Amino acid sequence: MAAGFTLLLSSASGFFLARVYGYSPQGALNTGLTLVPRGEFSLVLAALSSSFPDCSPIPPFTALYVLILSFLGLLLTRYSRLLYNILAPYLKWPLTRGH
Repeated sequence: MAAGFTLLLSSASGFFLARVYGYSPQGALNTGLTLVPRGEFSLVLAALSSSFPDCSPIPPFTALYVLILSFLGLLLTRYSRLLYNILAPYLKWPLTRGH
């Protein structure tokens, strides 16, 4: 669930900011999807997990979280054109800077 929220929110924020700065809908989607596997939050979680004792569930959660986001991020970036073709009718509103 955490990976799903991160995937949704990081890709949406990248998409909206790219649209505000004049990127095309496809370019904005590519920008949003490339933000998924990159995240300082993942690094912070990995660093925090090393400070917990071995009986804590945090280190396995962190490892799984980072792996899921890395894998999904690579897949989404690889198939961003297909995703754009599916989502194109929903991504065409005029969000550009100055409007």
